[in-house]
Amino acid sequence: MHSSVAPERIKGKVAKDASISWFSRAPTSTSDTEALYLAFLFVCESPMLPSEQKEWADLVETVFNQGDKMEAPADWKPDKNGRILKPMLDAYWMPGRSKEDYDTIGKAIQSWDGEGQKDNLRKDRLRQHQQYFSGTKQKKAGALTARICSCLGAVARLVKRGALLRRALDQARDCEEPPSVQQRFDLAQEELKQVKVELGEREKELLHTTTAAKRVEDAHRKLKERGRQQREQAALKAKESVKSHKAKLKAQHAERIKEARARLAEDARVKAQKEVSAQAEELKRRLAMARARARQTEAAIANRKKRMEELWKKLQPQIQPGKFGCVQV
Repeated sequence: MHSSVAPERIKGKVAKDASISWFSRAPTSTSDTEALYLAFLFVCESPMLPSEQKEWADLVETVFNQGDKMEAPADWKPDKNGRILKPMLDAYWMPGRSKEDYDTIGKAIQSWDGEGQKDNLRKDRLRQHQQYFSGTKQKKAGALTARICSCLGAVARLVKRGALLRRALDQARDCEEPPSVQQRFDLAQEELKQVKVELGEREKELLHTTTAAKRVEDAHRKLKERGRQQREQAALKAKESVKSHKAKLKAQHAERIKEARARLAEDARVKAQKEVSAQAEELKRRLAMARARARQTEAAIANRKKRMEELWKKLQPQIQPGKFGCVQV
């Protein structure tokens, strides 16, 4: 298990060099800062590609995953030439590491936003880790191997965030001096004060806006109520007007019907009178014609009677009865 370590006591004595306080001399007591340092070393110095580094981290997590904790299994034996330990040791002992490389890693650790962050770690303080574990006594005891194995799970979890580690290293190379925790705290306090001031202003604006909105809402409600009353009055007036107009139209309609009926009755009377007059004239004409025909008939009968009488007068002398009493002509 790794945790932040203060200057610890070793065999009942305080460590002589307080500058080594960022890592412990106990064989398996690692800190978050030490795990972060090893992760930066691995990402920065390992010849592996980023994808290969992620595969290595996955392998470590697979082997070291003990359910609720990440540590080496009881039956696991570290092999300096194995797939797990060798890449980490190669990156740790990579030769040719310059002061700028140490300073870059130190600035990246200082600007890291998470567990393991620590200020003012530069070349001299970071090299103390290798100087301590390169001692003859520590080499014989395998102190570095035990130390790395104790924090390898934490290192693997950080290596899986390799893109974030590499970005932190790139930013550290570009900046002269990242802000310390105290500086970031002070900056955060200033930002917090500014946020509080802005929050107060926003609250005032919100109160003003809320008050204005309430006034607008009240005015809108009153206007809505006034509009409702006006609509009701207008509807009532319109209803009365419609009712009056309907009554007027009904009276006009009744009057028009009455006038129409009177006109129809007059037209029917005139038409009937005309028809009666026409029929009377026709009857008179027929009567006159009948009388004329009667007079003609009477005249014809009189003429026929007259001719018969004249004919009788002519024929009567010539008619003599025969011996048989028959008229012979």
